[in-house]
Amino acid sequence: MNQDASSSADSDSKAEAGVRFGSPTYLACATTVAEGEVTAVKELPAGGELQVTVHVTRYYKPNRGAGDLTYVIGEYDLPEPLTKGTRVLFGVPGGSPSPDHWVVGEKEIALERAWITASLPESRTLPC
Repeated sequence: MNQDASSSADSDSKAEAGVRFGSPTYLACATTVAEGEVTAVKELPAGGELQVTVHVTRYYKPNRGAGDLTYVIGEYDLPEPLTKGTRVLFGVPGGSPSPDHWVVGEKEIALERAWITASLPESRTLPC
């Protein structure tokens, strides 16, 4: 791949990063968007599924909620393996029992946080 194509691919990847959390429509329809620290990860006997508990330190939507949230998710639905102490940001779409989008690591969360902060005001004006 030549350098121009590589730069273009990098730009596309960065643009995609904020598509969900940067979308006022996604935020309008999400039931939960929050960030926090993973406190437990347990493999379930069914295979391929994990029970993940997050101690929430910041809610974006709703404005507040429970201190700990637990979800059952497919291990392949994560961008990388989660362990106790991992910082995460996640979103749960309306009608879903678990997150469809996870961001892992402080640097990545900071980028997405900017998208969320910019998109939340408009999201409050949109129907789902």
